[in-house]
Amino acid sequence: MRAYEVEKHTETLCKIEERLLNFMKTNEFLKRKSNTEDAQIGDMVLVQDSFKAEIKLPSYVCRGLITGIKKEYGMYYIILLVDHGISIGLTRDKFHILPKNLIPDKYLTKTVGVYNIIPICMRKSTILNGCNTIAVEKILVQSSIDCDILCDITDLRYPKGIHQGWDENIKSSRPRKLQSYIWPAINNGLNVVAIGSTQCGKTSGCVMAVCGQIALRLHEIRNGTQPLALILCASSCEVISVQSLCESFLRTFTNIKCVAAFNGKSDRSVARKALELERNKKVYALCDNVKSFGFCRTRNVCVFRHCVLSEIDAPMTNIQMKMSTSTNVGDICVLEETIDTFKRVQITRIKYDRDYSEDEIFVDVRCIDSGIVHEYINVRKLMHIPKELLDLPTHIVEIFLTNLIPWDEEYMWNHYTNEQVHKWFSENFDERSYIIGEVHLHLGNTIWLDDLKIGTKLIGHHDLIGSSLKKELCHGNYSIVNNNHLSNLFKLCRNSGMTEINGHNLHAADK
Repeated sequence: MRAYEVEKHTETLCKIEERLLNFMKTNEFLKRKSNTEDAQIGDMVLVQDSFKAEIKLPSYVCRGLITGIKKEYGMYYIILLVDHGISIGLTRDKFHILPKNLIPDKYLTKTVGVYNIIPICMRKSTILNGCNTIAVEKILVQSSIDCDILCDITDLRYPKGIHQGWDENIKSSRPRKLQSYIWPAINNGLNVVAIGSTQCGKTSGCVMAVCGQIALRLHEIRNGTQPLALILCASSCEVISVQSLCESFLRTFTNIKCVAAFNGKSDRSVARKALELERNKKVYALCDNVKSFGFCRTRNVCVFRHCVLSEIDAPMTNIQMKMSTSTNVGDICVLEETIDTFKRVQITRIKYDRDYSEDEIFVDVRCIDSGIVHEYINVRKLMHIPKELLDLPTHIVEIFLTNLIPWDEEYMWNHYTNEQVHKWFSENFDERSYIIGEVHLHLGNTIWLDDLKIGTKLIGHHDLIGSSLKKELCHGNYSIVNNNHLSNLFKLCRNSGMTEINGHNLHAADK
């Protein structure tokens, strides 16, 4: 998947196309010198649109990057149009090689991958009644000869010892779906290529057929020095596993020997050699399967690169991906609320709600610049905050009214009270007004006021002090007076060793 930055994309694309058009006026292009060179993977090329062309280009002229060369049906080249994010296949006469550094501008598109997603792979245990018909496992067969489908192991009619070995090891009289198709074809003497997911029965099906055919035709085979069958495996571990399976199937046949042979190289040395070969593919792009899924099942025959090379794959743009590594209460981080909208937040609570999520950790945070509280935020959305942003002062003050308690003497304000407070602000406060209140206590970024009142300036007269929030709540039966509020707070301060706050003696203030 290719993506590009919307801002200035059209403007930059026009400049690149103008340079390409200027190049087409030069002698090098007009004499077709650039159209006679051998094209290699990694070459930058010019592709020109034409009414005769089978492929419609997104622009009249495009620059492209050769990412692959295929020789299956004649020589043709896979070209990625780096400014548009699409790939096309062209023969050599349909493009021109550009001089190096003709257009130094960075590619306007980038490859974007979505991680932790893989195509659905159905297993036998996952097919349930009532499932979607699209998800049902199917077998695709390509053959001009119609072979039967085997439904029972006994229908193979191999010698008794082979079936005994199968029963002792596999313990099933019904073949796997893939086996039910390949066994009749093998018994008919056909060459069979079976492709399937892991644990679908490929290995056991192949070994069973080989052992069965040898045991069935043993009397027809003359004595010789060459092996009757040769099974090639991808690793030494698979060699041991296949040999053990063969010996189990041929246990009753004393005149048939099964030998395991290795190439003399350890798995580590082979792995190092394979990695070295991959590192030599510097001119090839990173495999699309690796980009999409993190692996490539056909890497043994795939021509593209399957390892990351720091000198080639280093980021071309300075995209910051630093997540917050600390998730402790009180930590200050950055939260991206929407795209390109960031907030400084402080973690106020960590939640381990297994009913909400088994694996993820969620937190409650408060924005230190607006006071807004965000609940159930995935910690993966929190990012590291640079020191220069961390040192900036906060712009909010938390305000509490003193000596009030909910009307029902509970210890949590209900939403009706919150709605009434918002209504009071919207009806009484405007651009001509200001809010005043007497501070009784100040701790951190929190202050406790006796009341909030609306003040209005009048030209030539004293300020008009109007509506009171405390009276509004008490008269509306949203709250009642709680005379122990401030005294309890002062007691907590004295117990912590504080004797004064902002020059005011706490003992005198309590009185």
